[in-house]
Amino acid sequence: MMTKPPRRLRLVALGVLLTLLAAVVVPGRAQSPERPVVAFVFDSRIRTAATNDPRDDGITKLVQIFRDQGANTLNISLLDPVPEAVQVVVLVHPRIRLPMIDIVHLWLHIQRGGHVLFATDPNYQNGVNSDAASGGMFALFNNDYGISVQEALVAEPGFTRDAILDIGSTFSRVIPENNDHPILAPLHTHNLAVQIWGARPMRVEPFGLDSYAIPLLYSPTAFGETGRVFFSDDPPVPVEFTPGKDDDGWINVAALAENTATGSRIAMLNDSEIVQNGYGLAYIGGTDDALHLGDWIFAQRLAAWLMGLPESEWPDLPSNVTWLLIDGAVEDWDAYQYMPVVQDTVGDAASTDYDIQQAVLFQNDDFLYVLVETQTPPADSVQLRLEFDTDFDTVADTTVVGAGDQVTVSRNGEILSTPDAQFQTGAVIEMRVPLRTLGVSAGGTALCLLSSESSGAALDCVERALAIQTVVERAPDDLDFGPDFSTGEGLLVRVAGDQRINVRTAPSTESGVVAVYAPNTMLVATGRNEAGDWIQVQNARMIGWVADFLLAVNGDLSTLPVVEEAAP
Repeated sequence: MMTKPPRRLRLVALGVLLTLLAAVVVPGRAQSPERPVVAFVFDSRIRTAATNDPRDDGITKLVQIFRDQGANTLNISLLDPVPEAVQVVVLVHPRIRLPMIDIVHLWLHIQRGGHVLFATDPNYQNGVNSDAASGGMFALFNNDYGISVQEALVAEPGFTRDAILDIGSTFSRVIPENNDHPILAPLHTHNLAVQIWGARPMRVEPFGLDSYAIPLLYSPTAFGETGRVFFSDDPPVPVEFTPGKDDDGWINVAALAENTATGSRIAMLNDSEIVQNGYGLAYIGGTDDALHLGDWIFAQRLAAWLMGLPESEWPDLPSNVTWLLIDGAVEDWDAYQYMPVVQDTVGDAASTDYDIQQAVLFQNDDFLYVLVETQTPPADSVQLRLEFDTDFDTVADTTVVGAGDQVTVSRNGEILSTPDAQFQTGAVIEMRVPLRTLGVSAGGTALCLLSSESSGAALDCVERALAIQTVVERAPDDLDFGPDFSTGEGLLVRVAGDQRINVRTAPSTESGVVAVYAPNTMLVATGRNEAGDWIQVQNARMIGWVADFLLAVNGDLSTLPVVEEAAP
């Protein structure tokens, strides 16, 4: 009976075979027809994600992303050589190890200048038992491109064992790396996170022989859980950071690389859910609108880069979204020229840089946006104060003050948490305030400018009624909690099941409905009732209560603070 050679011997044999085969390959780019040819590995042998499956685990939407950008697509098996006409090979979610013949055919495609998108997942999770970090394709990517994969799971500090055992609960958010690669440009500009559902950590060496590599996405809050016992029932082991064993602080989960000699391009995603139908590329329930804009934009731009399209041909940002930067510039307000303008008397202020000329106020589904123009560019010490009537008794009860780069919202003397508010001065004054602090139909009663150097007295105020226009748009991210994308004191939660849920004013089915959300909608849990069976949740638009069994969570809800319950 023949025995299998040791793994080390098999890797040596693979290296020799690839060296011999590469010797007969003439380096150079793969054939590039007018329409790029993109081949998806669709193979039951290695149990890849299906290109014809519209359900959650399928990748029909990723196929369409390539087609929408001009690609001809086809399905292939790596049991056979990759056709020379193929420019890009896409391999998503292999559940078992790649056979040696598959690795050889994929590597020969790369050596002749072909490109690859390789999306994998942590071993032992969700039935995955793919290549080990030290073997297979991962060893070749490490040796030739400086991208190494680790045998670990990207876990947030609040992750529980139960959450990790359910792929639908291992969700967290990652940040675009601090580099200027065009794939990441809109993510940086608009502070967009990318949603992931469990990932393998990776390390990236920037420079190699005839190659360079660039990290794309990372988590500043997660750690690389190297333990595997928590996937077993005997004995149950908690998920926890182990100093000296688990990586933490800067966990990379996606990278790209390019060979400067052959021109081959490699993109590695260590979480395949980023590009799967029901996860990163999910729609808002009942619509064709992207649920996770960061994932969609990232996937589209990654596809364009792999196909070598000029940046001028990369997809535009989605419509029906307020792509408005709070940066003190007025140019991006041109798209809102139809808005009603609140004019003010010019020359009624002691200083021209506090003299209001006009103001524009509008709200989308999530935020109130404010633009104020002064006679001359505003002073550095300028503050903007707005007053609102949120309970419709004709008396202002909520005050919003923007100063420096901070926004403070107070209601009846109580300071409200607003890490997602923004204020900036430049050529003009701009402010963004989450609607959960104001209500979706609050009335503005006053708008004034004052100075941080004065005693707090207004230097100029708008003398007319404040008209606030409503537009049917959404924010790029209604969970925008600052540059590190952390949720502060709360936990990230997801609407579970397949039915819409009601968010209520109090922890009771007898209370009023604040909002209705479709399955998979992400919210932040900030508190619980004493019994722990109702959870307080919020986003930019609202704050309210949801029964705990309606939510999927990636942490322990019992760690949330008990919040005083409002009357139903």
